Amino acid sequence: ANDATLNYILANQAFFTEADYSKAFHFTCKSIEAKPTFVDAHQFASFLYMLREDFTKANQHLQYAKSVDPLSKETKFSFQGAALISRYPS
Repeated sequence: ANDATLNYILANQAFFTEADYSKAFHFTCKSIEAKPTFVDAHQFASFLYMLREDFTKANQHLQYAKSVDPLSKETKFSFQGAALISRYPS
């Protein structure tokens, strides 16, 4: 696995297994640094920003992911989720 993939896996493990947002964010950023066109990492970064209620940055990552892979169903789903969440922030 390349550095981008490994860091993406570590980000998901940190978030979903260890419940460590900071560590997940760290590894997501490292994944994007290693491969700026890694759509999955941008989608995950968007998700993490949505949890912070930083919808501007979440949208930036989704827009970039869409520009790299305009047919991605995951990105389209994430846009819908971001639109819904941003209407009803906590």
